[in-house]
Amino acid sequence: MALTYEGKVGDDLIAILTEIKTEFNRIADGTGWRDISTLLGNGWTLDANGFIRLVRRGRRATIVFAGLNGSAATGSTIIPTASLAGFRPAVDARVTLWSSATPYLGFVSASSGGGGLTSAARVAHGSQQQEISWEVNPAQTWPTVLPGSAVA
Repeated sequence: MALTYEGKVGDDLIAILTEIKTEFNRIADGTGWRDISTLLGNGWTLDANGFIRLVRRGRRATIVFAGLNGSAATGSTIIPTASLAGFRPAVDARVTLWSSATPYLGFVSASSGGGGLTSAARVAHGSQQQEISWEVNPAQTWPTVLPGSAVA
């Protein structure tokens, strides 16, 4: 964080303290939960009470979801990579996916190599809430534009 100001001493101090407070809040609170359901791709949908949300706190990102439905999906990409700028993992992250529609176990993966959030298991996930978390790639700067919309 570069702190260069050329105003009056008092103005500079206020500007510096404001910037420090902003940085502290960013690290402590992160992005806040974001509803990313509008970013679903390839025919992936949510059931009536389903949701998919994303948050970043410091260098940790988490996606929680329930009611994720890939039964009509045309591809494995749930959320495209471009939508995850500032949230991409340092290494691939994977969580077991349980389907209540059939006794099926699969995986949801967050790709460090640019694959986005994916699952080869294109089935109805069911109402169980699950989450996938990862350490954000150090090359991923803090997002300047947050995906989705804020969750109240």
